[in-house]
Amino acid sequence: MIFDFSHWIMRLASQLGTKSAHYCTAPTGFRPGSSIKLWPHEAQAFAKRKVQCNTLAFRTCQEIKGPYVWNTYLEDQYKKSVHLWTSDIKNTNLCHKKWTKLLARFNTGSVIYCVFGSECTQSKDQFQELLLRLELTGRA
Repeated sequence: MIFDFSHWIMRLASQLGTKSAHYCTAPTGFRPGSSIKLWPHEAQAFAKRKVQCNTLAFRTCQEIKGPYVWNTYLEDQYKKSVHLWTSDIKNTNLCHKKWTKLLARFNTGSVIYCVFGSECTQSKDQFQELLLRLELTGRA
C-alpha cells in the first residue's frame, strides 16, 4: 500500500500481511523556507511514518540528482529500500521496467494501488465508484 499522510495505513497493511510504502511529495509551489510550519507533534508523526513503513518512495531520479540523491542517505538512515519516481513515469522506460519487475513478484490481482490525499481530484461519484470496486475485490 502506497500512502502519503494517512497514518493508519501502516497498521492496516500489517494486519493484512502486506507492505507499506511512504510516498510523499511537496505541494506545487513549495519552497524550502516557505511559511508552511509543522507543529512538533506533526513533525514527529511525519518522521514516525518513515520509520514504520516498509519502504520509502520519492519523486526524483538518480539520473538527475546523480550521486547526491537522497536514496543513499535515507537507505543508510532508515535501513530500508528507497524507490525513486520521475515526475513523468509513463514516459520513462527505466522506471517502467523497475516497477514492472517489482509488481511481477506478486500474484495477478493481489496488488491494489490507490492514492488518497492532497493530490486527489476525484468527484464524489468517482470516489464512490472506487470504493465500490474495492469492496467487490473482497480485500477491502
